[in-house]
Amino acid sequence: MKRDQHRKGTPLVNKIELYQQGMVASNAGDYAKAFTCFDQAIEGSELVASQKLEIGQFFLNTAQPWRALEIFETVKQNASRDINILKLLAKALRETGKYRESYRIAQKLYKQTEDQSWLFQMIVAVALAKDMRTVFKLLNNKPALYQAIIPYLSSINALDAATDIAKRATELWPNEASTWNYFGVVNSARGHANDAISAYRKALIIAPNDQDISFNLGNTLGSIGQAEEALDHYRNALRLSPKNIQVLRNFAENNQFQGDEPELNILIDLSKQADLENTDRSTVLYTLGKAYDDLRRYPEAMSCYLEGGAIKLQARQYSVDEEIKLLSRIRDLFHDIPSIQVNQKSEKPVFIVGLPRSGTTLIEQILAAHPSVHGAGELSDLRNIVLEKFDGRNSVHTPVFSEFLGKTGLPSSEVTSEISQRYLNQISKHAPNALKIIDKQPLNDCYLGFAALAFPHATFIHCVRDLRDTSVSCLSKNFEANFGFTDTMDTMASYAKAQREHMAFWEQAFPGRIHTVNYEDIVGDMEKHARRIVNIVGLDWSDECLNYKNTNRAIRTASAQQVRQDVYQTSVKRWERYLPKIQPLIDALG
Repeated sequence: MKRDQHRKGTPLVNKIELYQQGMVASNAGDYAKAFTCFDQAIEGSELVASQKLEIGQFFLNTAQPWRALEIFETVKQNASRDINILKLLAKALRETGKYRESYRIAQKLYKQTEDQSWLFQMIVAVALAKDMRTVFKLLNNKPALYQAIIPYLSSINALDAATDIAKRATELWPNEASTWNYFGVVNSARGHANDAISAYRKALIIAPNDQDISFNLGNTLGSIGQAEEALDHYRNALRLSPKNIQVLRNFAENNQFQGDEPELNILIDLSKQADLENTDRSTVLYTLGKAYDDLRRYPEAMSCYLEGGAIKLQARQYSVDEEIKLLSRIRDLFHDIPSIQVNQKSEKPVFIVGLPRSGTTLIEQILAAHPSVHGAGELSDLRNIVLEKFDGRNSVHTPVFSEFLGKTGLPSSEVTSEISQRYLNQISKHAPNALKIIDKQPLNDCYLGFAALAFPHATFIHCVRDLRDTSVSCLSKNFEANFGFTDTMDTMASYAKAQREHMAFWEQAFPGRIHTVNYEDIVGDMEKHARRIVNIVGLDWSDECLNYKNTNRAIRTASAQQVRQDVYQTSVKRWERYLPKIQPLIDALG
């Protein structure tokens, strides 16, 4: 039966109408309906080239570059010199990893137009292809190109290339503070805190009054627990720009407010400023809330958190319902779990999952203190690889509402093996000699089934905590991660219950493979439960696991300071402080 013919005698679906319906849905933000319409409309030959290009752009913009590439290559056959088509084709080729082909198109367009943006695209393509000789030739020792390419490559996580270019910049312009600052930024992103700190210090010697360098140095020092020195550098940045909201935010995260700080008065004044943009206002409110929390002014703190979250919610392009629907779509894929044969014997991966603020960082730090374990932090690799290999999407650009749309069934044994090997290769780069490598991305709980299929011998630890405390802690944090369920009491309660349902599904689907660890148990008897956790991952006990607070590992999560302080006991029953303000949350959690 043809895809567009429902049953014998039923007329073919009108492709033009489907295209038009898809455009209306896309313009209205109903991307699920748009996908369904475009998926059917593109089959066949009824559409003209411009309509096909519109559909191709939709697929490209919803992180399906492989699908878009097929369309662009078809259209190009009849319009090989059309610059607009070539632009789209070059982008699709780059996003599908065909860097050389993308480079050739960019090179052709650069010669035709002399547009510098195409030179930039040429550099990006060869940098992603790891052809650094050509990269440096194209950069041609031009400072402006260096300043543009380093942050761009960092933003798309091409950190190896960004580091090589940043290092070359320090060799070319060793007396320029900006070159050392860039070198610090990329090393910090790679988790090389000491190299980053060294670079920032060199930059500050050259430019002691540069607030960006002071800010960056403060951030890296804070990530390795050197809060006092971090505060000194934040104060230096604030001396230069007293109302810099991002500096105030990070200052607050590293500071225990006493009530007499000038920064507190600045935050109060900013919260009353009527002309702040919504993003800045939200950040100010979360930061002021943290200060009030330190001062035990809990009703005022929660009022700030809730107002800041409400502002963030208004700006989101999707709702918590879409996040919950994604969990449901994934469970549907695992309705019947076939016998998938994966020749993967590795016991190296350790997945620590759970809601944010449920204790994942604490458990990672206990384990990472073991000499045979490397804590890699919150990695994006599992989601990235599953979406690419199974869903045909570029994860960097994939919105939550489009993941696994139209997918049925599970990946084949071959695809599962590819996911397994690719993931193992990625995490092994962090610590090639470690017996165990921890991925503590909390939201891997969404994709846990794929990891369980890919790694029959991996360890899975699910952190659980009193949902009232977890929810309050999430509501109090201005997360940079792109998830929206922490914005309000309603969204938090809805997702928290959905996550518990999702994990119960995984426990039933993979019996005996998921180990639940209770946060309250750990803080109640640290050594007893630390020993249990070490045993879960299959290692002998090490006394170093109780010395986790003294680690100099960079921690780039909302728990960066808490994990180095004896504050976990005070986090139990924290929710009670905020009553009656949070009574709607308590009622919604049930």
